[in-house]
Amino acid sequence: MIETFKVKNFLSFKDEISFDLRATRDKKLGDYGITEKGKSKLLNFALIYGPNAAGKSNLLKAINFIRMALSYKPESKDKEIPSYTPFLLSSETKGKPSEFEIIFYQDNLRYEYCLKINFKEFLYESLSVYKSNKPSLIFERKNENEISYIEFGNSENIDSAIKKELEIKCLKNMSVLSSYEQLNFKNVHIENLLRFTNSIWPIFNLSELGKSSIYELIKEKIHTNSNFKDEIINKLKIADFNISNISTEKYEANNIENIEQKKVSLTRVNYIHKVMENNNLKEYILPEQLESQGTIKFIFTIGIFELLSDDSIFLIDEIENSIHPKLAISVIKNFISNRKNSQLISTTHNDTFLEYDDVIRKDNIWFVSKKEDGSSDVYPLTDFNGVNRISSLRKAYQYGRFGAIPDIEDL
Repeated sequence: MIETFKVKNFLSFKDEISFDLRATRDKKLGDYGITEKGKSKLLNFALIYGPNAAGKSNLLKAINFIRMALSYKPESKDKEIPSYTPFLLSSETKGKPSEFEIIFYQDNLRYEYCLKINFKEFLYESLSVYKSNKPSLIFERKNENEISYIEFGNSENIDSAIKKELEIKCLKNMSVLSSYEQLNFKNVHIENLLRFTNSIWPIFNLSELGKSSIYELIKEKIHTNSNFKDEIINKLKIADFNISNISTEKYEANNIENIEQKKVSLTRVNYIHKVMENNNLKEYILPEQLESQGTIKFIFTIGIFELLSDDSIFLIDEIENSIHPKLAISVIKNFISNRKNSQLISTTHNDTFLEYDDVIRKDNIWFVSKKEDGSSDVYPLTDFNGVNRISSLRKAYQYGRFGAIPDIEDL
């Protein structure tokens, strides 16, 4: 779980911003939506508001960049690091590295990972664990003249031969974690960093959900696991999709991603609808390609929450996209109630969520706005005085009380 995330000079973030998922002392909902980790009380949900092009999605992309950068395995040391983009609207920042800092929990241990990076190399990395109030160094990586040098903390007892091999394999454009995965040794703390990065699940392009590999996993699980299938059907019924059952079958298709064009086994899903016809209930079968985007989105969202382990971090762009706001708030409530060790971080344009103060805490709500220099600013609702005295957060937001709304005249 993420405690805090900081980023500087990346995408639309010129100056350092801090995204904090520690709960405040607001007692209205008690410990609802809170997971205790060590001395921290962490929120398992965050909702990010802001106008178009303000940088909401960029915050999710910045968190996801940590996952992508640390898992990147270049073919050669001359390859540029993919998806890397510094802040481009300033002559000051173009030549400077991006900086990241993330404090997270894994196996109830509190870690801090720091990164400085540019197009071509990992300039600096460090991982520390908090065994007390002070961090204890696990490793520190520096690049000098495009050569990696790695130092381990005194408590790690890393053999000098292992350290040397790690440095040799650690190309300038490669993380310590990716290099570590190539070696035949284990370190519990680096393993926890690996598990943490693998727990991040980005869901950005909602129009492509039906084609995604995760959706194929969900369909496969529906086909092979009757309890999983029953859970999905039950939630579809509760959500009033008029779907009474699901049928599945296996088929073979060409794997277009495989150069040898080998066949792959996929799952075809059909949805069974019950409708009234001449005062009688009848069942009709619809193939998934005829189902609405809202149905696929709902099944995907509920399915991924059920499918993945309870230590995952979900980054969802516009969670309300294609589904009714009341259904979206039901999905959120279901997540908060049942995923105690996971986190859901989502952007939204839907201000009706602000009315659901029995589901969404005030410290769940964040805003992103665009500054005059074109950079993004990130701040929580709890930064504003008198929030507890506001009768309608939705109206206050609509009237510009918190900023992060479009500043437009009538079109």
